[in-house]
Amino acid sequence: MNKFNEDICLEQTYDVIVGKETLHTLMEGSRGVHLLFDPTYPLAEMDIEIFNILIDHFINTEEYEKCQKLIDLKKVLFS
Repeated sequence: MNKFNEDICLEQTYDVIVGKETLHTLMEGSRGVHLLFDPTYPLAEMDIEIFNILIDHFINTEEYEKCQKLIDLKKVLFS
């Protein structure tokens, strides 16, 4: 059993949101699956706060390209 790791959770959540990974591919991996949202619901039904949490995290880790992708997607989904 894999222990919860916040950084892995945030990375996996990002990867699924931007389409880099799917729930299926994550389940095949050895790190377990930890997401901030229920992947069985459409992204448009996701709480906007999840985007804000991810953006704050990637600002802190200075991964600005990820921040921009999230900001762009957030505008499309929630405007």
